[in-house]
Amino acid sequence: QPRPEQFHAVGEWRGEPNDTLIDYLHGQPVIQRLIPSEVDKREPVPLALQQNSVDSPSAVALMIRRVQETGRCEASVHTFDGRRASEISAHTVDQEVLEPSNLSMFTGQALRCDFIGQMQAGFLHVDDTPADRKPLHGSAWLATLVPGAPPLPVRLDFQTRWFGPARMYLTRLQPAVSTEVAVH
Repeated sequence: QPRPEQFHAVGEWRGEPNDTLIDYLHGQPVIQRLIPSEVDKREPVPLALQQNSVDSPSAVALMIRRVQETGRCEASVHTFDGRRASEISAHTVDQEVLEPSNLSMFTGQALRCDFIGQMQAGFLHVDDTPADRKPLHGSAWLATLVPGAPPLPVRLDFQTRWFGPARMYLTRLQPAVSTEVAVH
């Protein structure tokens, strides 16, 4: 299982700044910064649902690791982003061929993994309709782009509560720049 040390997300939503900083101490997320706080707008997330949770990038890392080790996507993880707790589960669909697209650098065989995210706590106090509590679905296509390296998501399709369906493509892959200095 992934063991994050820190999660930091900075952005803007509806013209307002968002800044989340979470440290992880022995499996427990500790919120260092949460702007806006939304304390009065959301139901509190019980500590039991925060314990041993991970951030969303760690959930993706778990799926990549499972595909690398087993060739399959089966995984389940609890996430907590400082406001909401969710359970995300993934399962293997099959190998599929992704056709050429001017939006993506990748074409060819990729393993399709479908996933479902179900929010468990941290609902807005005004979210009282069944649609606000429905699970969100998505698919990730993973392929090995560099021999010996783990597979990477080359395409992601997923639902959002804010703006409907979304699609992301891997557009570029480049080697990391090493900052190591050899001393002789």
